[in-house]
Amino acid sequence: MKSPVKNGKTRIDRAINFIAETVYPEEFNRDKKGKRAARKRVTSMISRAYTDDVFGKAVFDRMRWEDAAAFYTWASNKKEWKHALKDMPLPINLSVDNVVHAQKAESSTIRHAASL
Repeated sequence: MKSPVKNGKTRIDRAINFIAETVYPEEFNRDKKGKRAARKRVTSMISRAYTDDVFGKAVFDRMRWEDAAAFYTWASNKKEWKHALKDMPLPINLSVDNVVHAQKAESSTIRHAASL
């Protein structure tokens, strides 16, 4: 499986394939119809995340590039995908410490901006 990450970014269409193949391997590898169904399930979840502004005010676009750390952290915390992605090495070098540090930094930046 080729990594969908390049220079710390992931393109959504590549992420869809990666997650579909990882989370729904039997369906994905069965035939063209199964592959399409697995991708459709993943696409639906990602599209919903954009609708809910999980990735900011961005609009869902398969060719869009997202920050890989943020995207795969979100994906690995999805209830429906957690079981498959928890033991899977993510296509980037993420550690829990890096994610927690990034979340604290973001939270600190938001608090600082609010105090101005």
